[in-house]
Amino acid sequence: MRMTGCGKTWRCGFCAVIVLAMFSLFGGHNAQALMTVVLVSNYSGDNITEYDLATGNYLGVFATTASHPYTMTYDNNGFVYVGFSDKSIHKYNLGGVDLGSIATMGSSDNMLSYHGGFLYESGYNNGVIRKLGLDGTDFGAFATLDANGLQGMTWDSNGNLLVSDYNGANYGGTIRKVAPDGTVLGQFATLGGTGYSSLGIAIDPSGNVYASDWAHQNIQKFNSSGAYVTTFAAGKGVYALAAGTNNNLYVTSSGDNAILMYGTDGAYQGVFTSTGINSPTSIIMVPEPGSCAMIVAGAAALLCLRRRRNF
Repeated sequence: MRMTGCGKTWRCGFCAVIVLAMFSLFGGHNAQALMTVVLVSNYSGDNITEYDLATGNYLGVFATTASHPYTMTYDNNGFVYVGFSDKSIHKYNLGGVDLGSIATMGSSDNMLSYHGGFLYESGYNNGVIRKLGLDGTDFGAFATLDANGLQGMTWDSNGNLLVSDYNGANYGGTIRKVAPDGTVLGQFATLGGTGYSSLGIAIDPSGNVYASDWAHQNIQKFNSSGAYVTTFAAGKGVYALAAGTNNNLYVTSSGDNAILMYGTDGAYQGVFTSTGINSPTSIIMVPEPGSCAMIVAGAAALLCLRRRRNF
């Protein structure tokens, strides 16, 4: 029986073969490694470089930039957003094509994060978390914190925002928590108070929280409730963090010009990569464009199979 769907005529038996091949190729733990690449913004290199998460192999320059790239985030629609030292926010597709500037940040030290269809910008100078549309539309303040030096942002499984505070005699080295509606819930954890500089922040699949401390060149780990777990060293000039689904933590080290890799227990796993790294300031993990296409093909094949059962 011939069926129509997915924009063209398909033989459902052929669709079944595609589905089986898809599951064989991408099934299980290996799927994440095959479908994910790592992007690193290189502040002094004026570019964004790309790596294979599974091997650390250098895949080339994702994009060459006209200004120093400082922060990056990735949405669910296949776009990367980059904040630059000139305060502009540019939008890129997964092919590395610059689609132009969509907004301006309040400070060159602000960071970006994506959640629930919106961009969020941390306010380094004023403690304001700003909410933006994916086209750059400014929706104003999402939350205002009594802080001076808001930097890294991450979201827990309940939609709460955790944001690190880099500066301030009273606030340096703290992590604040904000509810999904923007209500400030107060302090989630502290790295030690005055003299500590909380910068990068990440959450692993188990809900543990990691914060980099620029002042002491280490990383502190907290459980999902904010209770301190451990501290481990993290190279020179530890900056941004990214937690992989493989129980590894990836750390940008500007002093080493490398991406270092640690287990979530703090055990050093070695250098993930140093190729093409030049003063790294942010790191994100995104689906590989080719893998996205195969996922779509697989979904189409499954649709054909379901339609066949209805006849």
